[in-house]
Amino acid sequence: MRRLLQILATPHGLFAVLFLVAAGLYFLFTPSASEITIRVPTDNPDTLAAQTLEEIRLVVVDTFGVARRYVVDLEVSPDLGERIEQILTKLRSDMLAGNGWPKELSVPNVYLQDIDEQLVAIMDFRLVNHVSLDVNKEINLYQAISETVLSNGVNRILVLKDGRPAETFLGHLAVPNKP
Repeated sequence: MRRLLQILATPHGLFAVLFLVAAGLYFLFTPSASEITIRVPTDNPDTLAAQTLEEIRLVVVDTFGVARRYVVDLEVSPDLGERIEQILTKLRSDMLAGNGWPKELSVPNVYLQDIDEQLVAIMDFRLVNHVSLDVNKEINLYQAISETVLSNGVNRILVLKDGRPAETFLGHLAVPNKP
């Protein structure tokens, strides 16, 4: 026992003890992936009546990669997850006109989670049909989506495809997929 105390009294021993304490605290207080809050959409009239007209920020990226930022008034839900979906629906309708958003790609389901005191939007793209874009269009679309979401109250984005972590956005562009 005395030998153990002598070892722990050295700088290396103290470092090891501090490391074990820090690792224990990290695993004790870090939320697990199973704690993601999933929101179930409803057609409740009370929820629809609670929508308010607010200024939202949109970022549309044209075919040359030039981002155009503007503010529009939109009826949005007080629930931030629903609100982000409504904002992306507006962005999609604006970008469809300029062929910036493919018709085959729907608006993602958005789930929010607080990770490390940052609000993270987990965007789940459901790919019913194969979406084929060249690299530049894919970069422009992802830039428009991510900058729009980040400019409306979200700190980080994670991308899923069909409920699973996505390595790439639509085949070319690597995207964040882990907390």
